[in-house]
Amino acid sequence: ALCTPVPPPPCRPLRRLARCAPPINTAFSPTHALAAASLAASPLTARPVLGRTQAWEALGKRRGAAQVATLRGLLEAERASGVHKPGGVLRDPSAGIALTWLRRSLAFQRGLLQGLAADRGATLSAVATAAYKAHLERYHNWVLRGTFKVCLGGLPARDVFLDKLGPELRPAERAEVCYREAAEVGEAMRRADERMGALLVALDMDDQRKA
Repeated sequence: ALCTPVPPPPCRPLRRLARCAPPINTAFSPTHALAAASLAASPLTARPVLGRTQAWEALGKRRGAAQVATLRGLLEAERASGVHKPGGVLRDPSAGIALTWLRRSLAFQRGLLQGLAADRGATLSAVATAAYKAHLERYHNWVLRGTFKVCLGGLPARDVFLDKLGPELRPAERAEVCYREAAEVGEAMRRADERMGALLVALDMDDQRKA
């Protein structure tokens, strides 16, 4: 639940994802390990979040760790400070904006992982592009859209991605294990996305503006 601290999950699929790119877990507190591990697979989607985490940390220092130990506590404390405007217009940088981009990035990662498992004949680039159009494109201006188009078009082959996810697995079993675990992680991301979305809407912090 988002109203209680969440311990870092001892989740093997998430540890696999964290190997796909340089670690970014230090940008997040241990209570956000799930999101940090998922974002580690795609640094490009993580950048909007990482640029705003200082505001997140600063709020925790001002209010005290106990008050912002949950996502609800964090957002309620920031909302009470008066930095945001009615109608879901969030100040940037802020913890609310960081969480907003974190949620969007989780949705992109979910779409990527679920797409790989659902259509095993598609290229990684095609799956990632479909996930981008479904979950991130509408929040990006034309510059970001062009950047993502180039980057997603240059992704490695599917086999290379799977090799990075499960280097310790035997080649004969690697694909099946990775696809099964991708489905597990995707479901965890879906639940997190729904809970975060409901919380942002309830607090009038659901910012729909483009970057």
